[in-house]
Amino acid sequence: MIYPPVPTQLYSPEYSRNENLIVSLGRVVPEKRFDLIGVVGPRVPEAKFILIGGADDTGRKIVREIEEKFGKAGLIGNFTYLGRVSQLEKRSILQKAKVLFHPAPYESFGIAIVEGMAAGAIPVAHNSGAAPEYVSYDGLFVDVEEAAEKIRNALGEGASARKEIREVALKFSEERFKNELLTVVDWFIS
Repeated sequence: MIYPPVPTQLYSPEYSRNENLIVSLGRVVPEKRFDLIGVVGPRVPEAKFILIGGADDTGRKIVREIEEKFGKAGLIGNFTYLGRVSQLEKRSILQKAKVLFHPAPYESFGIAIVEGMAAGAIPVAHNSGAAPEYVSYDGLFVDVEEAAEKIRNALGEGASARKEIREVALKFSEERFKNELLTVVDWFIS
């Protein structure tokens, strides 16, 4: 199995983080389950959630529903949707985030998870698909209550945990991908 490359070299994390910032990345579509931000977020009122990713009409409806749920909880300032952002802005935000929240079930890989890990954000991901292969059990959830609990726990993690998850992310570097692909090609040729 050769995992896809992730531009891990773009991220050089600061391991100490002050703000309880939680970031989610991806195209805002129903199957990514970003609607869970509106359910989980109000259960973690001490944190601010940011969603980054493009949205069509369906995606914008999901964003409005998330905003409404935060509003009903009296936490309107705790959720921000940024849409598409530049690579530089995404990097800057990820390097400030304590947690990367990835609610999508059955992801075949999850590049966004690895990008967050490379930046030092503790991943909290759905316990399905490929995520259990590289996200520790402490960061995997099945339901909303467990997601909120895992996020609260991740907010308390320190520099050593951030360094550890970054090391895992570096195993998916573009350089590693190139070397593994060349090894397979050499094997086929010989």
